[in-house]
Amino acid sequence: MIDVKSEMKIIVVSHLLAGPTRKNKQSGIFVKELLKAMSKTSKIKLIAPIDIIPSFNEIRVSTNSTAELFDHFRRTLFTKTREIYNPVYTHCIRYVSFPPKIYFDLLGAMQIAIRVIMKIGNNSEEYVLCHGHTLYPDGLASILIGKFLRIKKFVTVHGSDVHSVRKKSFIFRMNQFTMNQADGIITVSNDLKKQVQSNYNIDSDKIRVINNGVSPLFSSSSTRFNVRKNNNIPEKVILFLFVGNFVPVKDPLNMIEAFKKLSKNIKSAHLIMIGQGYLKPQLETMITNYELNNQIHLIGSVHHEELAQYMKQSDVLCISSVREGWPTIIFESFSCGLPIVSTSVGGISEAIVDFENGILVPAQNPEKLSQAMIKASSIKWDREKLIQYAMENSWENISRKYLKFYNDLMINKYYQKQ
Repeated sequence: MIDVKSEMKIIVVSHLLAGPTRKNKQSGIFVKELLKAMSKTSKIKLIAPIDIIPSFNEIRVSTNSTAELFDHFRRTLFTKTREIYNPVYTHCIRYVSFPPKIYFDLLGAMQIAIRVIMKIGNNSEEYVLCHGHTLYPDGLASILIGKFLRIKKFVTVHGSDVHSVRKKSFIFRMNQFTMNQADGIITVSNDLKKQVQSNYNIDSDKIRVINNGVSPLFSSSSTRFNVRKNNNIPEKVILFLFVGNFVPVKDPLNMIEAFKKLSKNIKSAHLIMIGQGYLKPQLETMITNYELNNQIHLIGSVHHEELAQYMKQSDVLCISSVREGWPTIIFESFSCGLPIVSTSVGGISEAIVDFENGILVPAQNPEKLSQAMIKASSIKWDREKLIQYAMENSWENISRKYLKFYNDLMINKYYQKQ
């Protein structure tokens, strides 16, 4: 019998944390912060898979495919990735997964599992569980690792790994296999739990809802700069902020449509949009056609340490997504005292209470979004209350919920290595 009160030794698999090989500077920040908090009481071995081959979609949407291909191979093949996330020991595993990814990621999961098993070797007795963040291929790889090492298997469902998958598709079947084989499943919202139960017919007893959190250090970042001055925005005008990839699921086009309507009422307002993605040329065209070049600022991707400054110096954060799990920017925004106007999708409605910490609107409705932005900019929000709410959901508190879930399942099932 394993003494679950002792320090746990855990294997975590997440392709989102392949460090400097990722173009998106915000990628996987929720997993990184969670593992840093968990490492205070547990020994974490992080496996960060790196797919050497780009997907068809990455090639299709690139503006300069040759240059971006070279950049992809430079990042995935030659970037040093040994020391990424202290104090979490990180081992990056490069693997090959040829397009179409939906099929070859199955081979990728097998490659990851084999490499991990070979790496751990005779030390397998040290570990009590393997946890994959996202279902495919990380979750599937974790199932294979857990079965071979005869340890418990956990997966976290973050959102897009479920709500962007068509029923009866190949990935759907892989997800179903992964969740059926898992000993424990974590979803980041009640909405995701309902989807997992209804679409995949998974027993609710092995599902635990644990939302994403925030680091107490986020809002106290040492990085300092004047957001308004750097972007030629007057100090006294209302500043809205959008943070997200420029892809359809985040619906940045709707954000610009809403701001266009808003600008007729608040002529001096400005909007900063932080992110990157293949919709950027379309956004630039819309901004030019609407003659909003002086009011909408496309910043690109920023380092996580810089994001707090944008939030502290803005008036309202805006989310226009059509689907979500539990965006980390919710509590990051609240930790900076910044209220939110958001579409009511996924777990967002579980975090935002109308007129207490934000305003919810229907998705894909620029008129409603515009009206909510105007209303939010006129409210005197209790910013200290927002900060307190965020701190109740610190990553330290969230990590304790993860560890309690591990312990609960191990105790309830009289956990032993089989």
